[in-house]
Amino acid sequence: MINSDFRTPGITYLNTAHDGLFSRKNAEKLHSIRTEALDNITKVRAEFAAEGAPKTQALLAEFLNCSETELALVNSFSVGFNYLLPSLEVFKKVMVLDNDYPSLWMPMGLRDFDMKVISPDSRNRFSAESIIEHAEEFKPEIIAMSHVQYSSGYLADIKTIGEYCSDNNIIFIVDATQSFGCVPLDLQELKIDVLSASTYKWVCAGHGAGFVYINQELQSKIKFKLGWYGVAHKFGKEWKTNQSIFNLNAGHKDHEAFYRLQFALEDALQRSTEKTFQNNSGLILKLRGILLAKGLELISDFQEDEYAGIIVIKEPGGLFEKLKENNIIATQRGESIRFSCHFYNDSADLKLLSESL
Repeated sequence: MINSDFRTPGITYLNTAHDGLFSRKNAEKLHSIRTEALDNITKVRAEFAAEGAPKTQALLAEFLNCSETELALVNSFSVGFNYLLPSLEVFKKVMVLDNDYPSLWMPMGLRDFDMKVISPDSRNRFSAESIIEHAEEFKPEIIAMSHVQYSSGYLADIKTIGEYCSDNNIIFIVDATQSFGCVPLDLQELKIDVLSASTYKWVCAGHGAGFVYINQELQSKIKFKLGWYGVAHKFGKEWKTNQSIFNLNAGHKDHEAFYRLQFALEDALQRSTEKTFQNNSGLILKLRGILLAKGLELISDFQEDEYAGIIVIKEPGGLFEKLKENNIIATQRGESIRFSCHFYNDSADLKLLSESL
């Protein structure tokens, strides 16, 4: 049954990995703010600074189970990560994954890092064992990777990798854009130094908002160099900056973007992320069976516990156009088609896809 608060009748939406759907309920809340802004934008902006942004920060800390002092609100993963990178340039040896999301590896590749790129196995997987084996050889100071691979949907074992990094004094950086709101993330349990995400996908908050988490231990080891709250002041002959994660905060935040994140987090806290994960991975496993039965070739050929909400197939030629003709929304990337399922999807969506195939 279509979730009418999110879905449009007649559309089979299997594309959350590209864009999460913003609910009509939350769109109405945003419309009220826009209407008030037409009369008194100064009041709206003042209320956002005094109450809206702090509430968003508090909800985010609750959702991730971390301290508010470990979080910065940013415009996107890319903005926050590029603000942070100058503070990490004292660490030189970095290990990344081949074909990981460009916003993660490219900013490091353009800087003066000694970077090792590791390849997946024959089934497109990056196992914890393989990553640790490469790390034992390369001795990185930083390991940076996505929690879920955008191009295959592979769900990494960040718990095991994080524990290895913690035991070996390696900074562990995780891009959670393809998992935040879909896969449980408890930062009191996971050994992650930096976790960052844009929030327009699985938490369904729309564009223009994101966050950076940095644990207290790493904050004490680095010098923050950039950011709105890191403005330098000259005292005599010395330039000094405020040394805090808040240096990374977006300065003049788009109040609409962060209100959307606030509303989406309120909804997400009402849902069980574990149940969402079980729903999504369950649908993906059903979809896997359908795709194989239709004779399609999987790029995402994993074990059951290595799927989150994404599955990818090779485009056999003309299939993506046929899907569009049948109002089935997915993503085509080169010679592949990516399907993604979320809490507003169900078996009826998979049946429609099967019939179209």
